[in-house]
Amino acid sequence: MIRLVYSKSNRGPFMIDSYTNFNVVALGNTGVRFLGNESLNLPTMNMIDLGYRANISEKVLVDFEFFRTNMSDISAFEPVNFETDPPGTTILNFAYLNNDLKVRQTGASFMVNWAPVRALKFRFFGTVQHTELEDYDKKIIPEIIDPFTGTFKLPTYERQNTDHTRTPSFYGGATANWRPLDRLSVFAHVYYMGEQTYRHEVASYNEEIGSTTIDPRTIFNLKIGYEVINGVNLFVNGRNIFNSEQDEFGFTDQIGGLYLAGLNFNF
Repeated sequence: MIRLVYSKSNRGPFMIDSYTNFNVVALGNTGVRFLGNESLNLPTMNMIDLGYRANISEKVLVDFEFFRTNMSDISAFEPVNFETDPPGTTILNFAYLNNDLKVRQTGASFMVNWAPVRALKFRFFGTVQHTELEDYDKKIIPEIIDPFTGTFKLPTYERQNTDHTRTPSFYGGATANWRPLDRLSVFAHVYYMGEQTYRHEVASYNEEIGSTTIDPRTIFNLKIGYEVINGVNLFVNGRNIFNSEQDEFGFTDQIGGLYLAGLNFNF
């Protein structure tokens, strides 16, 4: 089967984007006001998808997909100006705005199901993608209070055309499901995630503590189950069985192996 899809979709409006209007009281004579925007354009994505699926034999099913997406009218919540009325006070206004950013993603996915025998099934899958950012405004200096005047300074941006590296360029893996006996099952799972960059808002103040590179990571999982009697299953389950302590997300705890054993009761 060959499929071709073209679609255009947009995100629905949110009340907070359109009608936000409240003040946050800060220390001294400074404060922040959050403002909505009833004139926002809705973020819109255009997608084209070309796919192919076929049973190339009684034991093998393949599925390939190529996709291209374009996204625009993305909204952001940013400081826009500050007020000094009444005299002696400073209010920084944040508002929802459409920015000029355009996001283009190109990629391909595959999935292969293979059942060499009735009791053994394999699945292989993966996605490779590349994302480009056009007119991306990278915040170089955040909003700050000028110590000499006591007024806010709006952030400084650097407009760039760049590759988006905050998602991996490849993700994939494989599963195996084996039933050597009617009551015994063995399920193995491995997945791989490529390198990606994590960048927090803090990076606007200090790039060294606000961004990090997450190295490629491979995780192995294994579960063995045995149905002792109808409705009662004994299992052992290992997540990250080789106890890899590589980071999977930016600035989070390193999660080692998790090993479980127990009974499931189904009535």
